[in-house]
Parts: sequence; C-alpha cells; structure tokens
Amino acid sequence: MLPLNCLILGIWGLALACSSGKLWKVLLSCSGQDPWGNDEGSHNPLFWIVVVFFQFSGPALGTPKEELVKKIVFTLLILIGTFPALAADDEQAQSAYSWLELIDTGKYEESWNLTGSFFKGKLSRDQWLHALTEARKPLGDLRSREVSSVTETGSLPGVQDGEYVVFIFTSSFEGQDSATETLTLTKENGEWRPVGYFIR
Repeated sequence: MLPLNCLILGIWGLALACSSGKLWKVLLSCSGQDPWGNDEGSHNPLFWIVVVFFQFSGPALGTPKEELVKKIVFTLLILIGTFPALAADDEQAQSAYSWLELIDTGKYEESWNLTGSFFKGKLSRDQWLHALTEARKPLGDLRSREVSSVTETGSLPGVQDGEYVVFIFTSSFEGQDSATETLTLTKENGEWRPVGYFIR
C-alpha cells in the first residue's frame, strides 16, 4: 500500500512549488524493499514518486492563497483516487511473493494449504507435494526472481469468470540459471490465492 507519508510529502511538494512560482521537480522516496524481489527476502514496497511541477506565470512572489488551496485540494483528490488501485496492486504482489517464499523454503504442504479452492480441486495435497519434489526441489536455492509481466483478467481458459492476476517471473536458481515461473492468483473470500503455478 502507498505509505501515508508519501501522500503528505506529495502535497507538501505541491504547496512549495505553488508558493515559489518556479519550476520544481520533487523526487520522493519512501523507504522499503524492492517489491519485485531483486534483493533476497524482500517483499515490501519501494515507491519512487516523481512530482514535476510546471512554471507558473505571474508575479515572482507566487500565486494567491486561494489558488494555492485549490491546487492542493485538487492534487489530494487525485492522490486519494489512485490510492485504492496502488494498494490493490501491492496486495497482489505481497500474496504472490509470500506464497513463492513458502516453496523456496521447502514448505510445500503449507503452500498447498494457502491455494484456492479450484487448485485444491485439481490437485490433492499428496499430488502437489510430489509435483514440487519432482520439479522444484532439484533446482535448488533461489538466486533471483524478477517480474516479467503482470496481467489482470476476468476470465481464463477452463475456469469460471472472476478476478485473476497472472504473474510471470524470470528466475534463477542454484541448479538452473534461467527459468520462467507463471503464478495465477484469484480473489477468494477477500484474499488473493494461487490457482495455478508452472515452472519451466
């Protein structure tokens, strides 16, 4: 989720730009970890927000207070409007990385427990444990994992319509330099749960 201090700093930057009447470029960074997992064990969001403010015409002393307030309120409305989408994206990524970490650390049974009902209906616990033992375990420890693409869709072949997000990762393991992981999540009872996972 986009941290509140990012929103506050963004509004503060706008006020500063408006009051100065000059061109401002504000680069805001909120501390955290790479959401794409470039650093081992990192799953927290890192947000870089670039706010570019334009040159205001008029007196060098800045704009009137009324105009300044209007601009601040307008920007606040934009930030609030985009906030839910950013939070939803982060929730998806957190669910994906948390689940993949279970597999990376050999917690295969726990990973099955967290899958969606569709997944459980297709693969029993024993079948899942066997599949991971055959396909994932020989690859060894994870070296890196980067997102290649993220696709949201309302329908997928062979499953009922719903909310789905498909992550494709380019990964590297101790026993295989390059691999492609495809993880599909669906919204079930308010949570994003895996309903498909392939690695090749």
